[in-house]
Amino acid sequence: MAQSVLYFLQTEGNKIIRLDLRDFSQTVIMGPVPGMLDGIAVDTKNRVIYWTNMGEAPFTEKDGAVGCCGLRGENPQLLTPLGALTTGKQLFLHHSRQELYWCDREGGAVMRCTTAGENIQTIVRRHSAGSTVADIADQCVGIAVDTLNNDLYWTQKGASKGGQGRIFRLSLDKFSDGKEINEADISVLLSGLPEPIDLSLDLQNGRVYWTDRGAPPDGNSLNVADFNESGLHNHRVITRGFREAIGLAVKTDDNIAYVTDLSGCIYKVNLSDGRKEVIYQQGAITGIALAPE
Repeated sequence: MAQSVLYFLQTEGNKIIRLDLRDFSQTVIMGPVPGMLDGIAVDTKNRVIYWTNMGEAPFTEKDGAVGCCGLRGENPQLLTPLGALTTGKQLFLHHSRQELYWCDREGGAVMRCTTAGENIQTIVRRHSAGSTVADIADQCVGIAVDTLNNDLYWTQKGASKGGQGRIFRLSLDKFSDGKEINEADISVLLSGLPEPIDLSLDLQNGRVYWTDRGAPPDGNSLNVADFNESGLHNHRVITRGFREAIGLAVKTDDNIAYVTDLSGCIYKVNLSDGRKEVIYQQGAITGIALAPE
């Protein structure tokens, strides 16, 4: 079945919105809700939308959450208890395992749980023991899982416009609950990036895509690199000119990507030549997900 529907999170009113890509009709699925929504994943088979919440500004308290609702907004509920995380960012759904993976930005962590909200685990903890908010260099944002090789990828964006961004990889085979990850097991795949945000993996072609909201010339861009066992190679910028690029959904079969930014735009990007067009504009947008109709 063709993927023809986008679900995205609009911070203006803090809503989940469904956008039909055939006629661009939109439906508010849920909202407004407290806090600030950021990451989204959709399971059409089980008819569930999952999201992360950053909590309330200035995002220093442990009031973030992971939640879910039905495709029509029915039965909204939180999957994580209060205090489980600080600032929920990009969210990844491992369909076959029915697991959710997310980054906790101010918490400096990468976490997961089941889609029922059970077995909440911290896979990676980047900030030092005893600190309540992670140093800016240790704040985790974007996330993706290589479901074929059981590898976890995430971004740490660094200071705003600081050119300190990094992309990391960790084999999930190295993780067991309660056992601290050995730093030697974590690979830094790229460093010195303007400010990388959300990730998407193309497992068939061995590519990782990411948005970047950093400073020009290479910030506020959509990027791609090839990946294999040895790391990331052939990094190139596909297109520039976004206004605080955030969310990313890639449709590899059609060679296009959808990118959101904080100006309130959703862009359709041709991955071959970088041409982009605005298909929606109305209020700042964070996370985005493609789903079959």
